[in-house]
Amino acid sequence: MKCLINKNIQGYLYLANQYNLKEWTIKNQSISDRYKIMKNSQIINYLTELADRKEIKYDHRETISWIDNISILSRALEGILYDIQVIAEYHIPFSNNRIDYLLVCGQKILVIEFSFANKLSQKERYQNKLNQVICYKELLSAILPDYIKIDTYTFIITPEVDEDWNQIQENYLNDMIENLHNFIKHYFKDPKSLALELLEEFE
Repeated sequence: MKCLINKNIQGYLYLANQYNLKEWTIKNQSISDRYKIMKNSQIINYLTELADRKEIKYDHRETISWIDNISILSRALEGILYDIQVIAEYHIPFSNNRIDYLLVCGQKILVIEFSFANKLSQKERYQNKLNQVICYKELLSAILPDYIKIDTYTFIITPEVDEDWNQIQENYLNDMIENLHNFIKHYFKDPKSLALELLEEFE
């Protein structure tokens, strides 16, 4: 399996904590400018060395997107106890396409695509990414058995601060991360425990 990262939740959260990525702030600035600021950092060096070792092709600016994604997904996975495998930059066999993230547990796969957008371009970016992630789902479905359930989630990343570090939309990104957290918990819920939980709602 060709991918950039392949870890369980604990290993993935350890990676995020190791480089303090949960405190990473997403700035409303061009990705080129953001890369110039970070290009000599430990996390950039780690990701580029990892990509080179695994023969993952990339543009150096793309590493900033990888950091954004790790920051967001690690926050969304915090407190989730399921036995989920986290796979980043998965190369789809028989194609030239890479998926941002796969979350895999049992017979379920959640395909997650991230995209950066300011407020004016959110709807357009969302539609483009939605079309893309549906294509990825179809490609995976064609090579995996029918009993593997595959679904998708599209996450549009919005900047937290402007170039002068003024907050843009208070709590907006945090709310989106919480939505992703809750979706992951719901999607991978153990069906064995579902009946009991439904009965306990009537207490």
